[in-house]
Amino acid sequence: MSEAPKTVRGCLDDLDVTESTFFDDCLTLDDELKKIKKVWRKKALQCHPDKGGDTAVFRCVHAAWDVLRDLKEADNVRGDSFASYLAGGSSGDDDIPDDDMDDNINDLYERYAKSTSVPSYEYYEAAAEEDVPGYKVEPAKSGRSQCTKCGSIIEKDSIRVGSLDKLAGSYGRWNKLGCWRVPKKVQAGLTNHLDEDVTLRDLLSMEEVLITGLYKLSPDQQRIFVEHVCDENNWAGGKRKAKAIMSDGSTTASMGVDKKKSKKAKKSDSKSAASSNIVAGLVSDDDMSDDDTDYNINDIHERYAKSTSVPSYESYEAAAGDDVPAADFESFLHSLIGSM
Repeated sequence: MSEAPKTVRGCLDDLDVTESTFFDDCLTLDDELKKIKKVWRKKALQCHPDKGGDTAVFRCVHAAWDVLRDLKEADNVRGDSFASYLAGGSSGDDDIPDDDMDDNINDLYERYAKSTSVPSYEYYEAAAEEDVPGYKVEPAKSGRSQCTKCGSIIEKDSIRVGSLDKLAGSYGRWNKLGCWRVPKKVQAGLTNHLDEDVTLRDLLSMEEVLITGLYKLSPDQQRIFVEHVCDENNWAGGKRKAKAIMSDGSTTASMGVDKKKSKKAKKSDSKSAASSNIVAGLVSDDDMSDDDTDYNINDIHERYAKSTSVPSYESYEAAAGDDVPAADFESFLHSLIGSM
């Protein structure tokens, strides 16, 4: 591995991509970057300092990926293909077409390689599970989208964050930035959230890994996003942990009180609890802005579980006998709850 790659070829070499045939099955530059990302993730896990790897080697690997990703984001990849840098065999005139580009790549690489911070191993583990970034940040394109968290309209040009619908292959469930809870996997990639400049660098390193769209934000918008991420009150699973709420509205602290209930009362409670559990089962990813949003899950569950009415057994029996799609059955249950 070279100590300080000055060329695109050198960065590819640091990721063990040495032959142009590596990209033979790629149709687009996006496909090429995805293949590069896979080898980068594997190599980063292998040489991570947390697992006994060499820190200097790890930084070279990380810097090489950052440079290649930045070139792609800036539309500076020659011939719109990384394969073009490997077609000439050994490094030489075929690598970089002009000296200015060579200097720019070296400066970019040096800036990344000099970083002394190392994201946690857990961050790279999470990144290895994502073929496509799980989140997208962008200015709202119109004033018509609705925040899935608070229900209000997201004003045009204000920052919004959406999550990936893996089945549809697109981003949705948009939230206002102020309503978005920073996922734990993003938190794991922050090396010093008390420093906004360091956090900006960390977040930009997540581009095309966990998050997409950061490079397209203006500097002011990037700063606003960074300020939100740095605030621990906006973290999923962070300071705003909710208390566990029982089906009768009491907290876990009141468990064990009034245990001597009549047999009839116990049956009634059992019936209500069973209904609450069924209804709570309707809580899905569509109700949440993030899988780690603990307090949001609790809010949704509490809203459903507070209902004291119980639809008749016959209504559930009829619904089960209709053999309708799950989505229709959920709509049926929602309609029943809404009429209570």
